[in-house]
Amino acid sequence: MKVNTANIRHIVPHGGMTLIAQKLGITRQAVSQALKAAKPSNPIVQEAIKMAQESGAVDTARILASIRAV
Repeated sequence: MKVNTANIRHIVPHGGMTLIAQKLGITRQAVSQALKAAKPSNPIVQEAIKMAQESGAVDTARILASIRAV
């Protein structure tokens, strides 16, 4: 599945970056920087994508993108 990681920060659920930071034992700033870099192999980005998928945000983003394309 291809996810546009350039916008991953926009689809991470509210409080998600803090949860990722706590789970991985790093700072929220480090999470923000990793998401900004958007390297798919980064565990932080992978966790953010997983969280977004579980919340349904990825599906919603796809629907919104298809509406805008019309």
